[in-house]
Amino acid sequence: MAATKTNSGLAIAKAEIDRLAALIDAPEQLLPTYGSTEDFARPHIEYSGSLYDYVVVERGEELSRHTGDLAATLERTFGHVTSSMASKFAIGHDRYRVVMFEHQLELLGKLDQGWRARETERIKAILRQYP
Repeated sequence: MAATKTNSGLAIAKAEIDRLAALIDAPEQLLPTYGSTEDFARPHIEYSGSLYDYVVVERGEELSRHTGDLAATLERTFGHVTSSMASKFAIGHDRYRVVMFEHQLELLGKLDQGWRARETERIKAILRQYP
């Protein structure tokens, strides 16, 4: 029964991530895997009955683990995905950071205005510390 519940939780997460990814044409390789790691710092999602873990493993060593509900896991996932997409988009621009931040906020805005607002505040803090 536990395996079925775990598989169901991961299937729900995957379906929602796939739906949101389609809205911004996110490349599949930026999306997490489910249940186990591929290593090489590609995030994966684990599910333990009511909470999700967003886990990053590189060279067999767990670098980070963030536990939360589905909403928090989706926000963390798309924070990573949109940051990667924006970074690639901004390559070659004279104002790399400005273009990158603006593009990430644009992408997040297509997904969730709350995510965009929280990322805006995070970016403002970065720019205050590192103008």
